[in-house]
This record gives sequence, structure tokens and C-alpha cells, in this order.
Amino acid sequence: IKNKIYHMLNCKIAKGIAAECETTIGGILRLAFANYDDSYATTWTSSDSGTCEVDSLALVNGEHAYEVNFLDGSGLAEVELNVGDSTDQKNFTHRITMNLAKLDCNLLEQYKNWSLAHVIAFVQQKDGSVYAYGVNNGLAATTFNYSSGSATSDAVGVNAVFEGVQLDAPLKIKDWATVKALFPTEG
Repeated sequence: IKNKIYHMLNCKIAKGIAAECETTIGGILRLAFANYDDSYATTWTSSDSGTCEVDSLALVNGEHAYEVNFLDGSGLAEVELNVGDSTDQKNFTHRITMNLAKLDCNLLEQYKNWSLAHVIAFVQQKDGSVYAYGVNNGLAATTFNYSSGSATSDAVGVNAVFEGVQLDAPLKIKDWATVKALFPTEG
């Protein structure tokens, strides 16, 4: 009997990661959400350096993206690696966290929809970078809780967390104008 050699999956890296000697600003500047659909289309621009970013987004069935105002300093966008029973079984949890300032008539009207919706999140970081989270499978609310603290200075509003397991890292979007083109036209 021959010895069998079992090989782990071997996804090879193709580049190093360069150190950037510059300052950065953390945090989220803007958030927008669109209803998830697996038939959304993206087009890519690719440079010779291998950097690629989405330069066009198209939603289906007349869908739009909607910007969400949240309390400054309460927005968080993160990606967590999940490892299954084997180290070869991996995927990513995309998570968006935010605090909405208050429970008003507009939010009350949409409270159930937001808590039950399946969405894609568009995030503009304070450094100007823009990413789309939840593109593979969408994000769903795992927390959508209204609270008013016991002290007079405690926060009053909704703490919302949207998350979902994805196959890939977030998509890099060219700029916020690419996302803003998905907003409904005013008129």
C-alpha cells in the first residue's frame, strides 16, 4: 500500500504588502443601504498595479440606496474571518454597527422593515475610501434595539447591527459618487 499524501488547499499569495508611511484617520463618515439582490451588477476598473475597484453599480427592479444618518463615532464596519472544522473551510462575516439618534416618526414607520430587511451596506471611511459590505449574501439585522438610558445624559435611540457570512472581502468602490448615483432622485 502506497502512502497517501493529503494536501491542504493551497491558495497562493501573489504579492507582498507594502508599508505606507502616511497618517490615516479612522472611522466612518457615511453609510448607505440598499435591499440585497443576488443579480446586482458591478463593473471593474483594473490598473497595471493590480488594484481594482468597482466603478459602476446597478441595482435591479427600480431599487435605490438610502443614506442613513447615525451618531458620530458610533459607526463600525468590520470583517471577521470564520474558520470551520478544517482550516481549509473559511469565510468572512461582514458586520456594520451604528447608533441611530432617536426613534422618530420616520424610523417608526420603517422600524419593522429595517429590522427584517436583507441589505447591502455602502461605507465611506473618514479617509475617503468607500466599500460595499454584504455583496455575496446580504446582511441582516442581528440587533435593532431601541433604548433610553437611566441617566439624563445616556444615549436615546436605536443600536443596530447588520451582519452576514460572505465568500469575499468587501468590494472597494471608486468613490462616494458611485454610491450616490444609486440614491432616488429628488423631485
